[in-house]
Amino acid sequence: MNIRPFDASERDCQAVLAIKWLVWPEYRRTIAEFRAMDAAWDRNCFRRQLVAEVDGQVVGFGSCYQAYWVERPGTYGVWIDVHPDWRRRGIGGALYAALLDLLAPHRPRKLITETREDQHGALHFLRRHEFRQTMRHPESWLAVQAFDPTPFARALAKVQAAGIDLCDLPALQARDPDWQRNWWALNVLLAQDVPAPEPTNPPSFEDFSQHMSSPGFLPEGCWFALAGDDYVGLTWMNAFPSDPRLLETALTGVVRSYRRLGIATALKVHAIEFARRHGAERIVTRNEENNPMYELNLKLGFRPGPAQFEYEKDLSSP
Repeated sequence: MNIRPFDASERDCQAVLAIKWLVWPEYRRTIAEFRAMDAAWDRNCFRRQLVAEVDGQVVGFGSCYQAYWVERPGTYGVWIDVHPDWRRRGIGGALYAALLDLLAPHRPRKLITETREDQHGALHFLRRHEFRQTMRHPESWLAVQAFDPTPFARALAKVQAAGIDLCDLPALQARDPDWQRNWWALNVLLAQDVPAPEPTNPPSFEDFSQHMSSPGFLPEGCWFALAGDDYVGLTWMNAFPSDPRLLETALTGVVRSYRRLGIATALKVHAIEFARRHGAERIVTRNEENNPMYELNLKLGFRPGPAQFEYEKDLSSP
C-alpha cells in the first residue's frame, strides 16, 4: 500500500468520487461540484488530502483540515473514506496515522469528524480510536410529489395577515440591490441559534458569497420572509447536479422576535411547492434532534432517516 498526496488531477478526482459514490450513494457529487467545494476552501487555513493506493488503484481517501468555523482555536477535522471492497485491511488506520502525522506540527487540541448511524464500520473505527459522540442529527426525507399543502393554509394566511412578505431569491434581487449583504447578515444571525458542540465563527461575506457560484446553487429554491425592509426569515435549498430529482435544505430559520407566527412553516411550504414545479422527487435535510425545526419537518410530512453523528477526540490531555 502506498499513501500519497491527493493531486486534484482528473484521475484522482474520478477515483475519489467513485469511492464516495459507493460509501454515500444518496449524495452523488459530480466532479464539477467536487472541484467547486475545493475552490471554496479558505487557502489561509490548513488542509491536506491523501489517497491510499494498492497496485496503482486508489482504494482510500483521507483529509485533515483546520476547523476555522470553531471559535476556539486548535480544532481540526479528519475524514476518511475506504472502498467497501478494501475494508478491514488496515487502510483506514494507515490513512488516519498519516493524517495525524500531518497535524502534529499544529499541536491540535481536538479532532472532530462525523458519520452516519448506518455506517457500522466507521462507528467501530471511531470508538476504537477513542472518539466521543457529541451530537445527533437525524436526516429526514420528503416525497415531494405526495406533499399536500392544504393543512397549512392557515399558517400561510396568518403570515400574510401579519404583514410578512414571502419571496424567492429572483424576486428579492429585483426588490433589494443590497440583497447579498442582507442575506449574509441574516444568515449570521440565524446561525447563532443552530445547535453546535461549541461556539462557532460566522462566515465572512466573501466566503458566504462563494456559495452563489457553486454548481448546486438554486436561486428559486431560496425563499425569504421580509417585514418591510427587514429580513426576518429564510429557507434555503441546494440542488444535486448529478441527481435532479433530489434537493437538500441547507438552513431554515426565523429571527427570534418574529417566531411563533408560522413564518418557518410558510417558507417551507413555498419551497416545497417550488420543488414540485422543479420536478424534484425528494428533499433531504438534517436537524439536531432537539431542534424545533426537526418537529416542524415531521409535521410537514418528512420521514425520519438514519441520523448523522458528530464525534470529537480530546487531545489536550496526555
